[in-house]
Amino acid sequence: MANLSDSEICKFYEGQHVFITGGTGFIGKLLIEKLLRSTKVAAIYLLIRPKKGKDVRTRCEELFRKEIFDKVRSQDPTFMERVKVVESSGANLGLSMSDHHELISTINVVFHVAANVHFFNDIKVAYDNNVGVTKQVIKLCKQMYNLKALVYVSTAYSNSYLPSIDETVYDDVGFDHRKVELLVNSPETKEKFTKRVLEKWSNTYEFSKAMAELLIDDTAKDLPVGIFRPSIVLCTHKDPLPGWTDSFGGPTLFIINMALGFSRYICCDFANNLDIVPGDMAVAALIASAWDVHRNYQNVPIISRKTIPIYNYVSSPDNPITCGEFIRLNINVYGEFYPLSKCFWMPTITSVPQTKLTNFFFSIAYHYIPGFFMDVISLLCFKKPTLVSNYRRFHKLKYHGECSYIRDWTFTNTNVKELWDCLNETDKTIFPFDIATVHWTHYFHSYFRGLRSYLVKEPWDNLPSAKVKAIRLIFAHHAVLALLYFVGVGTLWKLLSACLVELTK
Repeated sequence: MANLSDSEICKFYEGQHVFITGGTGFIGKLLIEKLLRSTKVAAIYLLIRPKKGKDVRTRCEELFRKEIFDKVRSQDPTFMERVKVVESSGANLGLSMSDHHELISTINVVFHVAANVHFFNDIKVAYDNNVGVTKQVIKLCKQMYNLKALVYVSTAYSNSYLPSIDETVYDDVGFDHRKVELLVNSPETKEKFTKRVLEKWSNTYEFSKAMAELLIDDTAKDLPVGIFRPSIVLCTHKDPLPGWTDSFGGPTLFIINMALGFSRYICCDFANNLDIVPGDMAVAALIASAWDVHRNYQNVPIISRKTIPIYNYVSSPDNPITCGEFIRLNINVYGEFYPLSKCFWMPTITSVPQTKLTNFFFSIAYHYIPGFFMDVISLLCFKKPTLVSNYRRFHKLKYHGECSYIRDWTFTNTNVKELWDCLNETDKTIFPFDIATVHWTHYFHSYFRGLRSYLVKEPWDNLPSAKVKAIRLIFAHHAVLALLYFVGVGTLWKLLSACLVELTK
């Protein structure tokens, strides 16, 4: 086991007070767990707001009941003494006077992870959540007496309209974040402006993250600040346990629907790279980036500071994997090893060109027509028909999700690689984030098992019966194909015979 006293990163965090927004999200949970287990932080302050009828206390209790905290709970049963909950009860950060005073007096490190990640949000909602809240975090940080690092978690796709994305803030996007605020808040201009945005970005989420980066670059250069840009964050690799996730984001929802036999095609080129990173490694890099921000801030005078450090945490430059290989490993390999008992048809997937026309055609042929017949069978069996209505909801998400992720970008990650190279061996052991070390075949073994356990919620004692069901579905699938083939050939034969009869008259 690595000695914490030899770790420069652990020395930085020892005795520090850390403020985290977005702690109830997937990345936030992993960040909290890692800091509590691997560092001696004095306290972690979590900004949590009431949601869906649940108060802050209930949400906090649900958060720490997750399996991800079992390891730190076994190592340190008193770890909750280092967790302090700050309630967000209103607009902006919604802090009480006492909480505000405590934060500005004690906080040393800030991780702004909170974001509204829904692709289809109204542009004002996306802007208010992802830019407006960031503005309030910056304002709070400027009042802190002992701030050592502020790291804003963005996304590698904040500038997705570009084919090549470097570790820089792009200030030539054609929009000023101050003017954008006025446009999205005006009913007269909002709709027209949204159309302009969606001509360039895939969705309002990515656009809002780009605006947040511009805001930081414009107003926070006097702070020890950095921007961390992960690509698609999936389940944990090894730490604290392999395959853990509670997020349906990115391609995970598509993989589950493919494994269930629900989704039959995907609009993408199987040769394109799919840039994905394990959640635990992304968090290790995030923790290290705050240390690096502080280190660089001390070494560069404010008057000389012209750029904010950006960390593109991506996989494609050093350890690429294609969309085709990703789907093959999860559907054709591990999906067959660990079939889902809830599967209602044999999983199979077809790659088609990414256009609205092909999406429309294949949705009719592969989804709606089979779904219609399955719904008819459900009605005959006195069951509620659900497939067609489910396909309607799924297809909006499916098309825009494919537009956002299953394209080919070129990323640079020089700052991340330089950060890794400057770590000592102890830090590399405690905070491993070298993406080149990931063996994707092994990783997706854990990934699919994790989906089965943590998202689909299937117990492992049903695996034998699930495999029997999978064999039956394979026979049913090929039987239907054979039936359709013979019906098609028979129909064609009758048409040809009729034509020959007419020609011989």
